[in-house]
Amino acid sequence: DDIAIFLEDSLGEMPYKVRWALFVLSCFGASSESAFVVESQGLGSDVLKNLDIAVTEGLVDKIDDRYCFAHDRIQEAAYNIMPEQKRCLVHFKNGLQLSSLLIGDNGASSSVLFTAVNQLNLGGP
Repeated sequence: DDIAIFLEDSLGEMPYKVRWALFVLSCFGASSESAFVVESQGLGSDVLKNLDIAVTEGLVDKIDDRYCFAHDRIQEAAYNIMPEQKRCLVHFKNGLQLSSLLIGDNGASSSVLFTAVNQLNLGGP
């Protein structure tokens, strides 16, 4: 498909840290709260700076505290940057990191729990 090839080539021209931030965001689907992206990788504000570059390039939209891919094909291309084995590892790491936020936090939202479980499931066999 020509569009998929074009998007993969376009993403390939982005700096590595921007591609990584897009990949991490894509692991959560079409959109995610910025806190999930930051907490899942332990990258702090660096990942948000790189996502802001993607916003400037028109690949991602930022609405309040959420980053959303501008098109589902962009999310698909960002997700496919990494081989399947690496994707599973990142999903599993995301799930573990988000799960650790729940320990001892009685006020944690159910969305954190559901997101953590989903990430663990995607990282499994």
